[in-house]
Amino acid sequence: MSRPSRSAWLRPLLAEPTPQPVAWQEFEIIAIQPAEGLYASVDLCSSLAEDEGLLVGGNAMRLLHVRNGGDRQPGVQPLNFIFDVGTPQSFVHSSSHRLRQTGLLQSAESLLAVRANGQVRSVVIGRLRISRGALLTIRTRNHAGTVGQWLTPLSPRTCLTGQHGQPLALHSLAVGQRVMGLEPNLGWIDGRLGRTSTRPF
Repeated sequence: MSRPSRSAWLRPLLAEPTPQPVAWQEFEIIAIQPAEGLYASVDLCSSLAEDEGLLVGGNAMRLLHVRNGGDRQPGVQPLNFIFDVGTPQSFVHSSSHRLRQTGLLQSAESLLAVRANGQVRSVVIGRLRISRGALLTIRTRNHAGTVGQWLTPLSPRTCLTGQHGQPLALHSLAVGQRVMGLEPNLGWIDGRLGRTSTRPF
């Protein structure tokens, strides 16, 4: 009879936990301002559902539900696998316990895709792209009055999720609107400094 490995007892501890549905929180938009600079976008290896998006934030303390659909035309199937993920210094939820700085993402890494009802699954990155262009600064406030900020490229396809689950295109955002997101219990934050670049799949 073979003897169990000395490290066998570690395997259950190192196994990634099953992602739990997201319990949404509401944030009020308090300011919207134009800006310019570098931004990051990812090409995923699979197309997301219409109400599916990523959790992205200007810091690791507050993430917003970012999805596509702002440029959706009736009867036209959108390319729902290209997502803007803020600046290279933004953070994105890559699993149930890990946050990644967007400028450090690489091909074959997994991100957490979330539907408007909070259901989650893993999706795989095909490519990260860094570009320069017009940005939008969105400041939000939680129920306790804490203010957060996120910069996103001013893209016609990018939306946030409203308090009733509806997509809110960036060009239609207004002060006073409420958007859905998450203030996560912090786990592993990978924010190591590194040179950002385009990484082909």
